[in-house]
Amino acid sequence: MKLNKLVVSMGLATAVLAGCGGSDSDNSFTVTAIDGYIAKGKVKTTCTIGGVSETFTGETDVFGQASINPSRDGIVYLQDECTSQVEGDDETYDVDDGEASKGAWKGKSMKSLPGLGVINPFTDIAVTLSKVDGNESLSNDQLKSKVLDMLGYDDTDKAADVLFEDFGENAGDSEDNAEVALVAQGVFDAKVQVKEALEKAGGNNDNATNLVNLLTTKLPQVKEKVEKAVTDAKAVSQKVQDIKVTIDLDLPDPKAGDDFDLDEFLDDIKNISIVVTIDKKPTDDPATGTGTGTGTNGVNQG
Repeated sequence: MKLNKLVVSMGLATAVLAGCGGSDSDNSFTVTAIDGYIAKGKVKTTCTIGGVSETFTGETDVFGQASINPSRDGIVYLQDECTSQVEGDDETYDVDDGEASKGAWKGKSMKSLPGLGVINPFTDIAVTLSKVDGNESLSNDQLKSKVLDMLGYDDTDKAADVLFEDFGENAGDSEDNAEVALVAQGVFDAKVQVKEALEKAGGNNDNATNLVNLLTTKLPQVKEKVEKAVTDAKAVSQKVQDIKVTIDLDLPDPKAGDDFDLDEFLDDIKNISIVVTIDKKPTDDPATGTGTGTGTNGVNQG
């Protein structure tokens, strides 16, 4: 007998479960992880009903997709009740960098908002924003609007329609989507580097408020630099869908512990040079996930 979700939310789960054996039901949905598509990423999806949470796991394929079946002991969770994140290990890699880059994603992670089936750098920033004091009760739409503001997008930008979706090849061979993907790569690189700086500062400095303050300063610059680099690449007839970007913020080492001062560090990084490197994607076959992981025809934008 399938357990009714309403019964669980009313706190009568124990009584109903006692009266039936309970069987898992197929209520699967797909979670897609994209910076470039993340292959062999470990997906954790946590679903909550009535204050009771269960975590379900999956692994992404070369299209960044993992199938999650959120049901256990007769309890079937809906996607709207679930949040997902992807983590990397020794086998995880960004398909844009090729299978030879296995392990480069080790220790990295991205998160998504409740109910979304996509995990990408923009959903990850939205989750970070949700952890800042005063933002805890904001809706998904309100958090998405804050991300758009942080990056300097407005509602009239075509990119705003796909920022929190799958903007990769699964969604079609679109140049507009490809440009969003390149900004996403830059955003993710920047967040990783800023987070590493805060980890070096140690103590209580590695927190969501400091991270958001630093990202608010740097991400609009990153977006502008990536868009300029893409324009330059197109000017020399490079197809946007065939290139990838990496970002180097060249952040100075912060002072550690109680010596760390956010305003001072913000001032230190305000005008640092951001280096954007554009390379051609490896020419591996996405169906096999094999490739060299090497880039050619690099273009540096200082």
